[in-house]
Amino acid sequence: MLNGTPSSGKTTVARALWDELEPPHWYRSLDDFRQGYQERHWLADPRPLFERVFRGFVRSIAEMAWAGHSVITEAVILPGNADTYLDALEGLTVVLVGVRCPLSVAQQRERQRTDRLGGPIDLAVPDFDAVHRDVPYDIDFDTSIVKTAGAVRRVRARLSSGEALTAFDLLRARRGSA
Repeated sequence: MLNGTPSSGKTTVARALWDELEPPHWYRSLDDFRQGYQERHWLADPRPLFERVFRGFVRSIAEMAWAGHSVITEAVILPGNADTYLDALEGLTVVLVGVRCPLSVAQQRERQRTDRLGGPIDLAVPDFDAVHRDVPYDIDFDTSIVKTAGAVRRVRARLSSGEALTAFDLLRARRGSA
């Protein structure tokens, strides 16, 4: 699960992993699920629709893993939605990958995107890095420094290292002690 802000490079890295990892991995993102509705529905009243699609997306990721698939997906874990991820993925091993970049880089990438429903989003938020606050990672990199091939090498090396994957368990433990 690649966690980061919009336009941090999650999709680029996820697709490169999807192409290279063996055994085969199943890949879907929240953007894929959003495309199940017409753009006019998103523009009319996006918040309630988004909440339902988000919950269905996270649960579907879990169901694919429970069905025996190795899954690659993306996340934007925030204090307000962390429980949705933690509840849906309870009992599963999750490799949590932090995907970062500076705000200026994300803003430039967002302006260049042509795939965003409703057009580019405004990333000039006062809490741009909230997605990474207090979130531990098994692997972490900055995509403005580490290129896609290097990110893939890092993920593959971590997966093959045999080292325990602990980041998602730490998130679970923090919730239990809160």
